[in-house]
Amino acid sequence: MVPWTIKYQPKSMKEFAGNPSAIKSIEAWFSSWKPGSKALLLVGPPGVGKTTAAITLAKSHGYDLLEMNASDVRDKTRINRILGSASEYGSLVSAGRVILIDEVDGMTSNDRGGTSAIVDVLKNTRFPIILTANDGYASPVRAITPYAVTVKFKKVNPHTIESVLRKIAKNEGIEASEDVLGSIARNSSGDLKSAINDLEALAEGEKRITKKDLDILAPRDRNQDIFQALKVVFKTLSFNDARSAIQNLGVDPEMVKSWIEENIPYEYEGREEIKDAYYWLSKADIFYGRIIKRQSWGLMSYALDFMTSGVALSKTERYIKFTKYQFPSAIKYLSRTKSVRAIRYATAKKIGKRIHASPDEVIKVYLPYFREILKSRKVDPKRFVEHYELSREEFEFLKG
Repeated sequence: MVPWTIKYQPKSMKEFAGNPSAIKSIEAWFSSWKPGSKALLLVGPPGVGKTTAAITLAKSHGYDLLEMNASDVRDKTRINRILGSASEYGSLVSAGRVILIDEVDGMTSNDRGGTSAIVDVLKNTRFPIILTANDGYASPVRAITPYAVTVKFKKVNPHTIESVLRKIAKNEGIEASEDVLGSIARNSSGDLKSAINDLEALAEGEKRITKKDLDILAPRDRNQDIFQALKVVFKTLSFNDARSAIQNLGVDPEMVKSWIEENIPYEYEGREEIKDAYYWLSKADIFYGRIIKRQSWGLMSYALDFMTSGVALSKTERYIKFTKYQFPSAIKYLSRTKSVRAIRYATAKKIGKRIHASPDEVIKVYLPYFREILKSRKVDPKRFVEHYELSREEFEFLKG
């Protein structure tokens, strides 16, 4: 089944919803582009249509589209291999070629010449290149800005989003009042893609959407919308949708992995599904270990695929139910015990200074013995505290 975000992509730039001034600027750039001209940089928040605009532009003019995600392909060698010949030699079967480099702000200083490789391509290309970024102030974006015309996208107006949702609902035979569609539009915080995904999720197996159905939609925080990401991963059967669910989340992938790990048994019901989901999560763990040990950040895309798409495709069918996703218990425990762990470490550090051992060694080996010695009352507490320079709180902790 084709996701509605793809099914209802605009066929031409005239059908594009939202950001009319940006669309005019894109068409003006394209119509005047010639070899030696600057590339086009589309900057704006996620879900407002930057990538869709590039795809629609190429298709509506009969051009081939070569798409590369810069946050996945980061090093100079791979970028040159993918874009090198593509930016120099055209197609024999189409009017031309448009090159799309998505998410250039996803590159980092560790990307082994990736940004400079993209700049070289921009300088020498014989074809129009469009780049997208969520953060226009990111370091790789600033390096690219002198070689590109920047067009800014804004959040889509709720009325525009509501109009799009109305057309989709009518086409899909879904009955939804103006209040319902308006609520979905406002809840999306200007993210048209998320609004369409919400409508599709609410309409799953239903022909009528009421206000009561909207209770499962949590208000969006674009920086930490972890619940929406979990819903996509656990509900979708699409590899790409699951993979893209966390791309613009603003939450550390390790944290996302903890959320997914905690909620697999709440969402999945079959034993094999749960087993397979944890299998792919364990694969992600292995790659995380390799990334940290070798500092091989190019492996990150594999870890993300395993923890999102791998988990998503472990189920045999989509569960049509509401799941109350739980905060990771491990993180909850660490949060509760933070002060205790701080006292333990401070105590171990002071003792270690006296017995010439590391705090970790003291915690693992010596603390249990010191605790038993204090319980036996074979030492003078006052002298003990003075010798190890312990605070009253640290001494009380050591006593247990």
